[in-house]
Amino acid sequence: MTLKACKSDPVYDARRVAELLGLQFSEEELNAFGTLPESLEDFVTFFDPGWSLLRLRETVAGKGTIFYPQSWYNTQDFVTLEGPPRYRQLRMEAMKDSFDKTFADQQKLLLPDEEVPLTRVVVMGMVLHFLVAKERLFPTSYVRCQDKASGGDRVSVGHFDGAGLHVHSDWDDNPDSSIGLASARKS
Repeated sequence: MTLKACKSDPVYDARRVAELLGLQFSEEELNAFGTLPESLEDFVTFFDPGWSLLRLRETVAGKGTIFYPQSWYNTQDFVTLEGPPRYRQLRMEAMKDSFDKTFADQQKLLLPDEEVPLTRVVVMGMVLHFLVAKERLFPTSYVRCQDKASGGDRVSVGHFDGAGLHVHSDWDDNPDSSIGLASARKS
């Protein structure tokens, strides 16, 4: 597996992610994660260790201003979700023409091989890209994710500026000029 990091198609393989997050994998484990997908223009390709949002936030706490200081979501179900370790590909910008649309209308813009990712997947891609490239994805807008908070509103992440990455859920699924749609390649 190789590491390729450039603005148009960054790739962070399992070895690189292990270095960034302080993980240790055997050669057998690395091989079990499968083949690194071919990089795609406008996507960040990365190894997702399957961590919850809370675990990721704790792990990177001393690596700069990554998470905006918020506590409202600490008890939400979506922040404790974990998944199997695997490679993922996340669009580096909101879906084209997805602003000022309802969530239902935003979903119609997805290509057949794309889906709305979980919050933890979007945030993992954002954080890994920041740790390597020092670039903040979604710095001036939010992107809707698949998850909903306990109140029923869809979770959005973004405005990843110098103050840190923000997590919100107070806009529901209504159209808003500052909320686009997150997109990832289907597994």
